[in-house]
Amino acid sequence: MKRIRHKQTHHAALLFFYWDLGLGGIQKKISDVICQIKKSYPETEISLLLNSFSQQNPNQCLLLPTLPKKIRVIIDPLWRFRRFILPYILFVIYFLKNNDITIIVAYNHRHNIIATAASKVLFRKHIKVILNQDIPLSQNLKDVFCHHPFKLHIWTMLVRFWYPRSSNIVVPNQEIKLDLIHNFQINAERIQVVHNWTSQTQHLKTSKKIYSLLFVGRLSKQKQPKMLVSCIESLNEKTNHQYRMAIVGDGELKNSVEQMIKRSKLKQQIKLISPKVSVKTYYEQSRVLILTSSYEGEPLVILEAYAHQLPVIALWYPGIEEVIIHNQTGLIAKNMDELEQHACNLLTNKKLYRDLSRGAYRNFLKYHTSDKNLRIYIEKLIH
Repeated sequence: MKRIRHKQTHHAALLFFYWDLGLGGIQKKISDVICQIKKSYPETEISLLLNSFSQQNPNQCLLLPTLPKKIRVIIDPLWRFRRFILPYILFVIYFLKNNDITIIVAYNHRHNIIATAASKVLFRKHIKVILNQDIPLSQNLKDVFCHHPFKLHIWTMLVRFWYPRSSNIVVPNQEIKLDLIHNFQINAERIQVVHNWTSQTQHLKTSKKIYSLLFVGRLSKQKQPKMLVSCIESLNEKTNHQYRMAIVGDGELKNSVEQMIKRSKLKQQIKLISPKVSVKTYYEQSRVLILTSSYEGEPLVILEAYAHQLPVIALWYPGIEEVIIHNQTGLIAKNMDELEQHACNLLTNKKLYRDLSRGAYRNFLKYHTSDKNLRIYIEKLIH
């Protein structure tokens, strides 16, 4: 049995593809997986196909230097037509026909559909297709196509048709699995849950806590970043205290967030920071992680906060109880008033803060280390 598995691994040629390799939970996952596969199985051939013209925006390729040198990186030459799915499918078919790929690992519903469709066109080639769905798909499609009901219907039909024709679907929690089962009629046996992971911080520094609250993520509609500004403004008014917040991220709402900070005269209290490859310093300089997302999967930022002994406060979204245990690793709020109250309690109650910090770190060690979950994830891909 061991010989067979070794032989399969030896001849494996993997293709990963996604939008870009900027900063983000999925991008960090791709980087971790590629690095670990190359470390454990150095003879495995790996290609990375990106759907965005990374040279046009440096933030889209921040994680490229973290990859091993012997990785083949391909930028889709049809990137200008990335809004249209057919040109991309044709390019992927062309690429697969001219390269000996045995395993495709795709992320995001668009790439998942393209990967499955392209592999089925090449019926003479046996290609294993692993789909990754990291956020609740029904909510994501409604968010993307909120003003286009016909497009929403088309993409829903595409998911229902192509997802079941993949080899496996990997999700980070039960909520996403149930979403695929109930809203897209996908067989439960095809869906496997593998929790997300992050690396353990070896030596936690006793850095000065500059920021009371920390947000790390895209400044997009899903993350509702304007609520962060409202939260710190209201919190400071109610407590007559000058709490500080760091917002680490970039995205389509960055300018509007900057304008809101200026209008609220909070430039001294809120620092807007461009993303970097490592945000470790900001975790070490902050006391509490805050999330205001309308929906999520299993956010990497929460796991990173746990690894740095930071408790988390967050607005409720479906599935949040799988990653935040209320009153043990953080606090879950039903609305903004409750979120502000949780923030005030955590920042003023030393015992509560200490207990949740310890609980967060214990949760990380028990459920979310890379030693455990990354190994399981790679086994799903290769074997």
